[in-house]
Amino acid sequence: MERFKCLIVLSVIIFGSITDSRSQTIGDLIKEVFYISTSGNDGQSGSKEYPWATWQKGFSRAGAGDTVYIRGGVYYADNEDEYGVMVSNKKAESYNPICILNFPGETPILDCSKINQKLPVRGIALIDCENIYIQGLTLRGVKQNASDSEALGFYFKNGGPYIVKNCISYNNEGAGFSGFGVDSIKLIQCDSFNNFDVANSDYLGGQADGFAICFSPSTSYTYYKECRSWYNSDDGFDCWKNEGTVVFEKCWAFSNGRYQGDGSGFKLGRTDLPGLPYPHRVLTNCLAFYNKFIGFDQNGGKVSMVLLDNIAYQNGSAGYLLLQQTNQLELKRNISYKNGAHDFLKFSSVECEVNNRFNNQNINDSSFFSLDSIGVSSARNLDGSLPKLDFLKTSAR
Repeated sequence: MERFKCLIVLSVIIFGSITDSRSQTIGDLIKEVFYISTSGNDGQSGSKEYPWATWQKGFSRAGAGDTVYIRGGVYYADNEDEYGVMVSNKKAESYNPICILNFPGETPILDCSKINQKLPVRGIALIDCENIYIQGLTLRGVKQNASDSEALGFYFKNGGPYIVKNCISYNNEGAGFSGFGVDSIKLIQCDSFNNFDVANSDYLGGQADGFAICFSPSTSYTYYKECRSWYNSDDGFDCWKNEGTVVFEKCWAFSNGRYQGDGSGFKLGRTDLPGLPYPHRVLTNCLAFYNKFIGFDQNGGKVSMVLLDNIAYQNGSAGYLLLQQTNQLELKRNISYKNGAHDFLKFSSVECEVNNRFNNQNINDSSFFSLDSIGVSSARNLDGSLPKLDFLKTSAR
């Protein structure tokens, strides 16, 4: 029954269907279900009664159609490895994905603080994989064990689609979630916070973003929904050299930027390739507030962008910085209020600008239901959605 329930939920909610054109049945699609527990043993069968002990065992063993449930508790990565978990070339189909899930109602945590390797360290690394679905996992404590070494939380290299939902990455000495050359990734209702690269000798704090899906090809697709990124030493969300399409929906970036870190909420560039005739950055109903530098920063992203119903509030330098216009920029119903030196800096001829409120024009404190930010980092709702707050809400939102 658990096999069938898992397949139905994932297929309908995440993938949209329980069959494809070849009309697989439920029995055809699900293969096996495995379990991991703090009281388990990797020499056992991996059943619910005889679970495995390590995340690595589950990730390595799972194949197309398999589901691995990880029970609640704290698991410690092997101190002799440079990865908490690493798998490569895991392949599945969209209708028959590999699923790694928290056991319902429980919180499994992978603690990587005991890894002592001086090589680049990764918490969970998925390399050249296809159709992997991860849900409900928490990762923490990936450390830089040498000066200028790289330490990353969730790490995705090449491949995809990857779907990551309700996952948390914090207290790492590098980016919480990072991607390199990924073709397709969706990050849904994920949190990344308090990541700080303490061992960079000439750029202290300058490499620990909350989310950094970068160096992606022009055909790639990155999607964020209801993700939060806060108190990271560099940026909240970074799109550096992501030449593909990046979509943000109802995401929050706040209190980012420490020491030499840049401290932008949403950094939308840089890009190097010629822009294509459709939007490569779409941001809707996003909030950027209390960041050290800029709320929404074009940062050399020379592609078409659409910004709808976003708010920048009390960022240190500027709310919006859109100075590199080589392609169309569409701005509608955005707000910038009480930011540092500038609420809105733009190229002289934005292509489409409608009903925005910048530079204190037609806006004041009473335009919002509340400017009290208490609760922005509090627990999510039971369905994984963002906390319901009046902070920065207007009558139009």
